[in-house]
Amino acid sequence: MKSTSLALVISVFVGLLCFDLTVSLLCGANQAQSDLTVRQRALEQFDADGDGRLNAVEREAIRKAGSPFAVKRPRYIRDRRRHEQRIKKYDKDGDGELSEEEEEIAHQALLKVWGRLVGKYKAFVDDRPIVENLQKMMQDAEQGKIKDFPEELYDWIKGSINRAGGKKRTRRLQQDKTPLSNHLLAQFDTNRNGHLESKELEEARATMADRSKHSPSEIHKPGSQSASTPVDPLRSKAAPQLRITEFMVDNEKGLVDEEGNLADWIEIHNHSDEEQSLENWSLTDSKKDLRQWIFPDVRLGTGEYLIVFASGKDRRRTDRPLHTNFQLKKGGERLILTNPNGERFEFAEKKYPKQKANISFGFPVAADGTEEKLPDFLAFPTPGRRNTATRLGALSTIKLSQPHGLFKTPFTLQVSVSDSNVTIRHTIDGSKPNESSPVLDQPFNIEHTTIIRVQGYKSGYSPTKIVTRSYIFPDDRIDDSADGLPPENYPYEWGAGRSNYGMDADITDNPKYRKKLLEALWSIPSYSIAIEPESLFSNKTGIYAHAGWHGRKAERACSLELLPTADEQEHGFQINAGIRMRGGFSRQPKVLKHGFRLFFRRRYGAKRLKYDLFGGNAAKEFSHIDLRCSQNYAWHHGFSSKALYMRDQFSRDLHLAMGHPSPRGNFRHVYVNGHYWGLYNTCERPKAFFGESYIGGKKEDFDVVKIMGGYSEDEDQERRYQVFATDGNTILWEQLDRLSKQDMSDLDNYRLLLGAKLDGSPDPKLRRLIDPVNLIDYMLTLFYAGNLDSSVSWFGGDRGANNWHGLINRTRNIGLQFIVWDAEHTMLELIEDRLGPFPMGNEAERNNPTWLYQRLLENEEFRVLVADRISKHLFRDGVLTPKRLTEMFDKRIAEIEPALFAEAARWGNPRKTYEAALSGSAWRVEHHNSGVAKHQAWYDEVDRTRKEYIPHRTQVVIDQLFGRGLYPDLPEIVVRWSEGGERELELMADGFKTYYTTTGQEPRMFGGDVHSAAHLYKGPLTVVAGGLVLCRILEDGEWGPLRKIRSDESNTGNQRTRQSEQRGL
Repeated sequence: MKSTSLALVISVFVGLLCFDLTVSLLCGANQAQSDLTVRQRALEQFDADGDGRLNAVEREAIRKAGSPFAVKRPRYIRDRRRHEQRIKKYDKDGDGELSEEEEEIAHQALLKVWGRLVGKYKAFVDDRPIVENLQKMMQDAEQGKIKDFPEELYDWIKGSINRAGGKKRTRRLQQDKTPLSNHLLAQFDTNRNGHLESKELEEARATMADRSKHSPSEIHKPGSQSASTPVDPLRSKAAPQLRITEFMVDNEKGLVDEEGNLADWIEIHNHSDEEQSLENWSLTDSKKDLRQWIFPDVRLGTGEYLIVFASGKDRRRTDRPLHTNFQLKKGGERLILTNPNGERFEFAEKKYPKQKANISFGFPVAADGTEEKLPDFLAFPTPGRRNTATRLGALSTIKLSQPHGLFKTPFTLQVSVSDSNVTIRHTIDGSKPNESSPVLDQPFNIEHTTIIRVQGYKSGYSPTKIVTRSYIFPDDRIDDSADGLPPENYPYEWGAGRSNYGMDADITDNPKYRKKLLEALWSIPSYSIAIEPESLFSNKTGIYAHAGWHGRKAERACSLELLPTADEQEHGFQINAGIRMRGGFSRQPKVLKHGFRLFFRRRYGAKRLKYDLFGGNAAKEFSHIDLRCSQNYAWHHGFSSKALYMRDQFSRDLHLAMGHPSPRGNFRHVYVNGHYWGLYNTCERPKAFFGESYIGGKKEDFDVVKIMGGYSEDEDQERRYQVFATDGNTILWEQLDRLSKQDMSDLDNYRLLLGAKLDGSPDPKLRRLIDPVNLIDYMLTLFYAGNLDSSVSWFGGDRGANNWHGLINRTRNIGLQFIVWDAEHTMLELIEDRLGPFPMGNEAERNNPTWLYQRLLENEEFRVLVADRISKHLFRDGVLTPKRLTEMFDKRIAEIEPALFAEAARWGNPRKTYEAALSGSAWRVEHHNSGVAKHQAWYDEVDRTRKEYIPHRTQVVIDQLFGRGLYPDLPEIVVRWSEGGERELELMADGFKTYYTTTGQEPRMFGGDVHSAAHLYKGPLTVVAGGLVLCRILEDGEWGPLRKIRSDESNTGNQRTRQSEQRGL
């Protein structure tokens, strides 16, 4: 290795490490003094003209210098230990911190040791890390063989090893295929490898040449139809040789495909006297696209049947089951078979009717063997066989005398149905009833927690809908699995050899705590999930036992109920749904409490949940919801002493209060088949339907982009930590990425992102790609909360993006909306600094809101807006001021506090491993803290946040923003109203020039000039009732933040943020 290369590696990486380890501790008592020190340091270094304040040019110098006044500190135990060792070794003057001289000595010592180790272990060759040698170095260090090993380098070396040994990431190229090329691939690509090989190409050419001999009226041309110019061939009146004879839309327990998945299906029958080929025939559910799915060369003999799965998987291999590229709608639509000449053979004259679960629809066959001319519901599904007779009809819904809910006293349940001779069958274990389930023919006594599911049967009729009711008795839930053993028919292990049932005996055995626990269970509404136990816990098929499974294959049918409490006015609901596990890191087997995601689909029942889940102006319809549970700071896993159970929700509350789309949430208890499962956070999910609800437009019009976490939801490990689209595509995101890499100091380039004219107003000819107000407020939310894991992750060395979502409507000229998401690593350290700048994001698939924000800071117009938003949210009665924050925080605490003791009982002592169940050995407790102790720790963390974090954090962030040159060194404009008669407004700004308008225009024009409607303030103003004054300071070409003053606003105190006197809130 060349000496110059070695010096480069040492100086660059060690320099970065030493910068990151520079620490300036800050605490409550010394807050004002530290703030003043920051300003004094800034003036000493950057006040070039010596006027005692920082003008725009000087603040720009601060910003370009990086982050000279960033507050750094060791975050966790290992870092603190290393910091303490560093202080102990190099702090010669004993002041508890390293001066610049001492820091330089430490730096040189580190440089010397590292250089020796690199040479000894040959750790780098031509600037490339040699993994084996670095691993040897780490091994020797861990075994104590390197006495002076610098622990400051530990994480960086491990990161180098991981990065050097990681998989190479490759981008997936997308081919730009025309409709014709798509059709040719679908028709002639027999081996499905995505291109035409020589033999396939010859066949395609021959076929197309043969078709060119025919006139357009004789043959349907591939690719010639679209939504705007649909081909409309005549509906054939001749009897087809091939036709659809039966199909099933809502298949929940019948035919499965080659992967073992239940799928809807369509039956094709050859009723001619000759063998027929289906090649170039097509299936569709739309008259506008008759060639929606084209058959391969499949041949049917006389009287034979063919099953095609209507799964949407689009499979055409002749040696495997066929799958259409569309799915059938349960609510009814057209189903059309079209021959190669374009003649269509519709299944029915009109759309088929609304379908029923597990009942096929087709042409019935009478007792004498003749086939009916009109389709109907069939008595029994017969895929691949001759149809049966029609069903006689549908039965009425079963009625239960008692609505669901929480109960204290037993009652008798009456079950009835208006039709005669109906056999009612039932289950009480969460599973669906079937024709072999126990008969329920008399009143049912409900004396304890019961989840009852009933269904009625009558020969020749469709079964009734399954009715599910949850009757929860909180009194008996306290002693559920009191010995820690699984309930009947439940496994001892959940996939990875661990499980947890029941509650903490230290709580349930204490009369005082039992009473408190019972009150907690009654304090808030509860969700009840009824599901086949095997669907969750089976080692083969259980999604809870295999929480890492993703996608539709990891979705199971269930019933979801919201149960009101005794004093709750809401009536609750019941809906059938699909359930999956949710989350990233929390899916690991060592995590015992998992989150749930509920999907509402036609196949389960209703397409949407229609219910006022969150109140106010929140959405009233949902395609899916999350039941989240805290993970990183929670009693069942992670840092239990920091458990707050509302960090993520609180960050989302902040962004919502700022006026932006943000997932609403509340807290509810959850029961699984009657077993208490803990406290969960009901939450909206930022997908296309969310955009439709809050941004406007149709869900089909939205692109939803996000960063794929390390535990990717589509199992594409090549794309971990890369941007992808969960809905729509990434075309606009890539356009935004390209434009943001231009010179952002150029106002014209900035205007392109805004889609704006020269004066800043919207230009209908340009696409608006960003909403700068949304982006800035999103970043202020991250800054205030000190978010360590979004949108750049501290856990990845601040070099990896994580946990962000963005939504943009392709048809509306509204910029990308960033959504706060998964904000658990927040509100931890008072002096946490997440302002950056960070290096991550210089490519489209790695870009993120933080990187975009940093790029835009090059533009003066954007920086003025940043100062405006800081002024709006961190001063006066802004969202990020202590008073407002305390109100929002206390509101969430009041929601959680009454219910949290139940979570403490269920998960406060969760780490139990069952050893040798057959031998009768006991549980081995790994965590000895009881739920009571952890519940008390929650109060301690609440007090810390309320008394130490919230009162001081706002000022810390203001100081950090000023330290980056992002807030002007100008006073806040103070408002004074005259007493007595006519209401006059006086603006006080320490003699600085102040411009104002009373007509609604901004005093400052886009680009920085004074607006023609603006006036220089010279004395008190008369303000009419309902009037609005907009004003700004302008000093030496630098604009202060915008101040909006309404006629009903009160006087404000002196809130100067800069100048020599101490700042106050």
